[in-house]
Amino acid sequence: MDLKTYYRSDAVRARMTEFLGGPTLDQATCYFLARCRDYDHLEFSARQPTQLDFFLDKEWEVCRSLWDRRSLLAHLDIEYVNFDFAAEPYLDPIRTYEIQQPIYDGIVDFLARFNIHPLHLLSGRGHHFIWRIGRHCCAFDSLSHITRLPRQLEAMYDEPLVPLGETIEPELGAAFEGLSLVMEYLARCVWKEVASRTSVPVQFADLPTMPQQRGREAISIDITEYGDPLYTRVIRVPFSAYLKPWRNGTMANHLRGRIPLMFAVPSDRDDLYDNIEAMRDIDKAAQLAERTHTMIPDASDAMEALIEAYIRSDTARFHAWFYLQDHEPRSRWPETYDRFWPDDPNVRHILAHPNDLLLKPECIRQVVITLCRLGWHPRHIAGLIRSKYERDYGWLNKWFKYDAGKRADFYTRLFAGSVVLGGDIGTDSSSVAAARQVMTFSI
Repeated sequence: MDLKTYYRSDAVRARMTEFLGGPTLDQATCYFLARCRDYDHLEFSARQPTQLDFFLDKEWEVCRSLWDRRSLLAHLDIEYVNFDFAAEPYLDPIRTYEIQQPIYDGIVDFLARFNIHPLHLLSGRGHHFIWRIGRHCCAFDSLSHITRLPRQLEAMYDEPLVPLGETIEPELGAAFEGLSLVMEYLARCVWKEVASRTSVPVQFADLPTMPQQRGREAISIDITEYGDPLYTRVIRVPFSAYLKPWRNGTMANHLRGRIPLMFAVPSDRDDLYDNIEAMRDIDKAAQLAERTHTMIPDASDAMEALIEAYIRSDTARFHAWFYLQDHEPRSRWPETYDRFWPDDPNVRHILAHPNDLLLKPECIRQVVITLCRLGWHPRHIAGLIRSKYERDYGWLNKWFKYDAGKRADFYTRLFAGSVVLGGDIGTDSSSVAAARQVMTFSI
């Protein structure tokens, strides 16, 4: 079977339509579809859900918007990364998924304690867990009140947004901010439970590590989508082709014959390894589409207990301390952030060349840990990073689409939280210990 025939399958199209949020395409609840490869330029390929055939006829990958008309979608992604040999997960998938098994089990078991049973998808490098929170339930209301929606982001959401020219209501924007805090709590809980049981480091972003068995490899509990505005993020549609190995030209041509065409497929514990095979076989993927479903489960009621657990947690206390401070206003940057010039040559180089160094998690982490060690409050570290994002360093239109303050807050909060709460694998332990000693936050 070729890809064109596969995409014409009634079962494949039905499973895709389910995932888009409706029994038919004209009843879908997702705001838009887009090519997965157009992550930074969704407007180039974005279409209404009713235009699914636009993607299938071209034999493209297809993603749906995280932004949904009826629900707030929760999405958690874990994946294997290798900084020395990108083809590793595609050439040895069984080992790749065996390495991730403790993290997979940890996430499934943790969510089950709260009666959350997400849709689980396999893709080329790992797992995706997706569930929804109705926009008129108590959990949604709680999420929208956990933290405030920054004024700059609220103003951005109030403008007609690419690609459809629609706006995001303040309540939805605030709930997405609250969800980002809860998902960070979830990731930290899972990390504490299972990181010691994995054979490679476990991290919250793609951070280079020390060499392991097969190069610099790690598992990422990837929550970085919560560092950007809601309308910028997409999720791969089940039974879509998975073309990531060939998307950016990093895979050598001689590997094409060794890496099969792959697909994103649903799975569960009972048939995990059978579905790894189906993920890599077009005929088996088509057969799987005939006997499964891809509806995103409603966890509206179950989320209330998870939110309550977050509110009582050390993570929530750290977040409250983080947001006690605010960024210096732009008018004061010349006398505050602009006057800071660190002794550390590496950090000085990063701050002098923020594009593209301050787009790399490992560089942000270095800045955060160094400044924590110097006694900076993390919110002002985020303010310093934001001040670099919002100056003319050749960013073009990047910070018109993304939000500089949200991005700076997210990564600073993540790495400063790791100093206090644990989870920053791969960083020099003496630097983290020194930073922890001068942090004024106390659990």
